[in-house]
Amino acid sequence: SACKFAGDIRLLAHMKEFDEPFESKQIGSSAMAYKRNPMRCERIASLSRYVIADCINPAVTASTQWLERTLDDSANRRISIPEAFLATDGILALYINVISGGTLYPKVMKKHLDEELPFMATENILMHCVKKGGDRQELHEAIRSLSVEVTKQIKLEGKDNNLLDLILKDPRFGLTEEDMRHILNVENFIGMAPAQTEEGTEELDGYMAIANAILTGDGFKVEERASDLDGYESMTMISAPSLGGGAREYEMHFNKTLIPDFDDDRDDDEEEREYALEGIMIIDGAEYEVRGTREVESERGESESETKFYVYLERDSYILVEHSYETERGESEQEYSYTLVRDGQKVEESTIEIERERDEYEVELTAKIGRHTYELTLESEVIRGKEVLTLRTRDGKDKNTYIVTPVENADGSVDYTYTPISDR
Repeated sequence: SACKFAGDIRLLAHMKEFDEPFESKQIGSSAMAYKRNPMRCERIASLSRYVIADCINPAVTASTQWLERTLDDSANRRISIPEAFLATDGILALYINVISGGTLYPKVMKKHLDEELPFMATENILMHCVKKGGDRQELHEAIRSLSVEVTKQIKLEGKDNNLLDLILKDPRFGLTEEDMRHILNVENFIGMAPAQTEEGTEELDGYMAIANAILTGDGFKVEERASDLDGYESMTMISAPSLGGGAREYEMHFNKTLIPDFDDDRDDDEEEREYALEGIMIIDGAEYEVRGTREVESERGESESETKFYVYLERDSYILVEHSYETERGESEQEYSYTLVRDGQKVEESTIEIERERDEYEVELTAKIGRHTYELTLESEVIRGKEVLTLRTRDGKDKNTYIVTPVENADGSVDYTYTPISDR
């Protein structure tokens, strides 16, 4: 796949329709200063061929083993296996770099399309004229002879492609300029591509909206304040999205009781407390008993909090909620999980994990509903000073990975383009 990708990009670069990333001081060719050789794709192709060839090693090695096994595979394995992984790692790093930093040239693409469209449109022209009563064999021969003549003029004399003009002037076709404009409508040549693209993009945009809402705090909220119900001192409001559909919102009113700690070995700057939680959770207007614990720990600029509680619905049915938050020297990690058990059987399990480290972050959501699994991961990495966004999705057995490129519009809004880098 990577080798095919690299070959296609090299051909597009030759046609000046695409350029891979090119640094300001980069040398495109040591001999010809004007050139911008696609060196990254050349390296992808070279390394890919190595990995493809390396795949023969296990088969050949296995076929030459004596009886139960001999040790003549040892040296081969020690070289071929690690080098295959190292080469693949290099391929993927180059792959991401080319996709995330490459440049498309739509005007050049349109120029090439205009040059070839007359030939591409001849089948549609033929079908249109036959529907109007023309003789298919006669029209086919007319198109063939005209195309041969035009091709000869293009190649031998460097002339423009005037095939459509010749067809319009030929009385055998009986076409008007209005007919030709209708036939050449771009929508006649792209089939379901726009609908398929919009359908896929709409789904991916939905995933991005969920991840971005979590990062900004709009999609995932845990708020604690004083309770407005008599008999309870605290209230926690939790709002969390679910990949299974919709959002989950609930409020819990509770009291917390400090659990005595008899640890005398703790440092003076270390603080650790554990509380017992008792209260109620309100779900759809009904009140359910809640019991749990909360542990809070802090030491030298580090802090950690873990909350775990059960919501007792009915016999053998309950909700388990776990929420943890940890900060350490500019890094933070937050995890939330929701598990629903009915009649002793786990029917739903959802998790949200958020990690932040300097300029990088990762958001991961999972949902297991019955036997079906959904997953969403958005990862931001800084590679050579540039942010690279990777989106990974799973719907049952369907797993996909995309490089995400933000595109800022004139009104300040942001759209995204998605480049698949693996489909499994």
